[in-house]
Amino acid sequence: MVAMGAVFAAWGGFLTVSTYGITWFQAIGVPYWLILPWFVAAVVVYYLVWKYVVGFLNQVLGIA
Repeated sequence: MVAMGAVFAAWGGFLTVSTYGITWFQAIGVPYWLILPWFVAAVVVYYLVWKYVVGFLNQVLGIA
C-alpha cells in the first residue's frame, strides 16, 4: 500500500523522487538513508501490535 500511495502522490505532483531522496510538496526533503530505519520501525510496531493487541482481543472474544 505504501508503494501505491507513493505512485499516486508522484503522479499527483505531491511527491518528487530525486537522486538524493524524496521531497514532499516541494518543501520537505528526506534522504533515502533516513527512510529505511523509519520503514523498519513501522513494520516492527505493526507486527507487535498485531501479535499482542489483536491476539489479546482474539482471546477475549474466544476466536483464538
